[in-house]
Amino acid sequence: MITFNNLCLKWVEVSFYNVARSLTIVFNVILSFLILSSPSSPQTLGALGVVVLGFLLGSSGEANFSLRGTTAGIMSSVFVSLNSIFTKKLLTHVQDNHWRLTFYNNVNALILFIPLLLLFEGGRVMDGLPGKGMIFWSAMSLAGVMGFLIGIVTVLQIKATSPLTHNISGTAKAAVQSAMAFWIWGNAATGKGVAGIAMVLGGEIGRGAKDGMSEGRGERRTGGAKRRQSGWSEATAVYRLSLLKQRTFSSSLRSSLSLRSSRILLQHYN
Repeated sequence: MITFNNLCLKWVEVSFYNVARSLTIVFNVILSFLILSSPSSPQTLGALGVVVLGFLLGSSGEANFSLRGTTAGIMSSVFVSLNSIFTKKLLTHVQDNHWRLTFYNNVNALILFIPLLLLFEGGRVMDGLPGKGMIFWSAMSLAGVMGFLIGIVTVLQIKATSPLTHNISGTAKAAVQSAMAFWIWGNAATGKGVAGIAMVLGGEIGRGAKDGMSEGRGERRTGGAKRRQSGWSEATAVYRLSLLKQRTFSSSLRSSLSLRSSRILLQHYN
């Protein structure tokens, strides 16, 4: 995921990065259905169709199109979707504890990345040992802290929302990045390229709006069910209280009548 993401950013223009990575939510819907058995509505599929058309239009209109960069973006989208889906799936195996899952992810990263780091970047690491390149190690330490914080925020967001919502927010961030790239980096803008970005954003906004309406309806249904259940509970409590009062009154009346009868009998025999 990280490797393909960095390669995509290396080989494509910053303004095209959002389009190259726009298929994340498409793969998220497909893989969610295959892995989590989560179905999608026709409205969702329609929004994804707009995103795919925007991807194709933006790719054809990119001034400095890179096939390997676009391929890296597609592969990065696949692995980003898998990461969010399996994060959501595995939270249940750690008692929904995001801190424990983050700890396991970091331990796995240490085991997996240290051998790869020594294999591919061993020379650069040796050149950057303390005393030789403090700027290198300062930048690496800062990147490590930021990566750790990003991991925590990612798990928290997926836990609070859904994998798709997480990917939509990430793509929205990339959209702002694309817009700023035209101004900061001076990337060449074409009509097809801008239209592709607009279509990608439109499809993602439509998908997000569909999610919001679905969640709102679900909350209203849940709230209505809770209110109905609360109403039945209150009615049941009132009914039981009335029965208790009736039984208490009947018992008191029987006791009073029994006591009065006993007194009358005693007076008669005396």
